[in-house]
Amino acid sequence: MKTQSCVILLLLLALAGCVASTSSEPYNQKTIATINGTVTGIDTVVNANTNEPGNHIIVNSGKGLYTVHVCPDWYAQKNTIKFSIGDIIQVTGSTFTRNNEKNIYAAKIIDKSGRVIELRNLDTGKTLWGGRQRDDSSSPGFKEEEMKNKNKKGDGTIGSGKGNNGPKKDFKK
Repeated sequence: MKTQSCVILLLLLALAGCVASTSSEPYNQKTIATINGTVTGIDTVVNANTNEPGNHIIVNSGKGLYTVHVCPDWYAQKNTIKFSIGDIIQVTGSTFTRNNEKNIYAAKIIDKSGRVIELRNLDTGKTLWGGRQRDDSSSPGFKEEEMKNKNKKGDGTIGSGKGNNGPKKDFKK
């Protein structure tokens, strides 16, 4: 009986570890950093929590590549948030590592024209789009057809509903 209890406890702990490792990293004020770099890739990925397309950009900071979690595609289109490969930008947000890759939840991005794009509250990480407050009438960027073509190679600009780096796995935000 004691052995069975130990085995069950170990299985539960192992399961808890698996769940913890697949959960989304929280926005952490203690990890806020600013990076400057060049956009080297643009991806549209499907958010595992909302099943909606979201935009990531890959930025070479000179000290490594960062996957920058920008915003849902519908929000980028609605607010004319666009980046292209080769753009030099500045990103401020909460950094974290996932699968040995550097990531940053963008709170603020300064684009090549000097435009300041606010995306999250810098202190709390709360998104300015307020979570899943999208409906088809207010979000021109979301179409069922885009979901069928998720993660496909696109035209190389953010806010287009398509990325340029080919298929990429789904990420939780």
